[in-house]
Amino acid sequence: MTLETSAKTSDAAPRNSVLRDSLLYFSSQIGARALNFFYFMILTWYLPTDEFGILNYALSIIVFLDILVDLGLSRLAMREMAKAPEKTGEFIIRLLPYKMLVAMLLYFALLFWVGQTQNNATYRMIFLISALGIFFTSPSMLLENVMQAHHRFALISGAHVALSIVQFAVGGTILLLGGSTVAIAVVFAVTNFVYAGFMLWGVRRMWPRTGWRWEGIAVLRSLPAAFPYLCSALIVLLAIRAEFLVLGRFGSPVDLGVFGMATKIMEAALLLPLALGTVLAPRFAKAHVAQGSALRDLYLSGLEVLFLVAMPAGILAYGLAPVVPVLLAGRDFGQIDQVLRVLFLGYPAACLFLFNTSLLFGAVRQRRPLMLLIVLAALQVSINVMLQSRYGIWGAADSFVIFMALAAVVSTGFIVIIYTGSTGLLRAVMAPLAGIVASVSVLLFVPIAFDPAAIAVALLVYGVTAFAVRQWMPGGARQISFQV
Repeated sequence: MTLETSAKTSDAAPRNSVLRDSLLYFSSQIGARALNFFYFMILTWYLPTDEFGILNYALSIIVFLDILVDLGLSRLAMREMAKAPEKTGEFIIRLLPYKMLVAMLLYFALLFWVGQTQNNATYRMIFLISALGIFFTSPSMLLENVMQAHHRFALISGAHVALSIVQFAVGGTILLLGGSTVAIAVVFAVTNFVYAGFMLWGVRRMWPRTGWRWEGIAVLRSLPAAFPYLCSALIVLLAIRAEFLVLGRFGSPVDLGVFGMATKIMEAALLLPLALGTVLAPRFAKAHVAQGSALRDLYLSGLEVLFLVAMPAGILAYGLAPVVPVLLAGRDFGQIDQVLRVLFLGYPAACLFLFNTSLLFGAVRQRRPLMLLIVLAALQVSINVMLQSRYGIWGAADSFVIFMALAAVVSTGFIVIIYTGSTGLLRAVMAPLAGIVASVSVLLFVPIAFDPAAIAVALLVYGVTAFAVRQWMPGGARQISFQV
């Protein structure tokens, strides 16, 4: 074997490994989320809408608290372990005791806070039992990042799928036996313990051999470096769930049930920009330090692919919204189709904003992108508080559309001014924009009485128009490429 052949072989192996890991991880994520979504839909059939809303809200609060407890330390540890795998045990010793201690203190604080509320006993029990999951989800976040640093994606993927299967099987059995919402809250807490067990088993060979000790000073010293990771996690969470989290202050339990399920549907739809952005994130980071037009070309290619898929997906979701109340089969979910139609008006803008965050998080210097995203997150919460305090659940839906439109425009303008320039931007979005204008015109002006037929015609018009415009643009179609 020649040196050149050997070099090509060694270069192809990591490339194939990255492709395999990416496909495996995202396939498992899609499968797990699809099963999780179906499980939540079944919950709406059996549980009272108000109790379902409290349960969904409690689970969202746990996700939010997990990020706050973590403080970005797990992502920082993953970065350092990827560079120096021999330090894995050191990071586990340093961070796991901290996470367990803070989780315990936080749970006692929740006990006190819930005890002071005026909610009925069932609501409080649902919340407190669901919150027990923080003892398992908080360390799992660290251990999963340990396995990511060591490229154990097969086990991570299996754990995600196993968690969804166990929740679906156990929760479904309890519902068939007449179990209550409190029993389902127990299922969520216990199955998170099962997931934590998978993570512990995965790191068993990396487990530290030295004695455990408290390293509070080392944790404090790590906080400045971990701060960007904390901000990025909170920004992504708020982008998807800010409306629902704020609604816990201004909405009724029934509102939480309706909007919580609408949020689940929107989260499933937003897997598109999140998956595309995550796959392109390493390439964005590489392109930020490359010379020439690498970053611009990569961004425009991703933007065109995103819009070409997101636009018809938004049309389809908007058109199928009236089917959702039928699937949920609950009297209190009768208005969810109207809420969804408002939310999906902001879907293309939400896709663009989430995709833009992937480029911004890959910047070499994070100060300006983080300042922009923190200001946008504060603006999102402010808009929600202002509108929800007056209009409740409809204020939440309107807030999503208004904020996503602003965030998409501002973040794209920031990227164009600071990183890519405007060359080629119009060409990248012209075909999908022409397609959406043509398809919306069909829906508005062509008298097709049967809704599914109207949606099918609109999607066909979109595809034909987008293809034609892309082919007939001056200078020919720009080639889509994700190479850096």
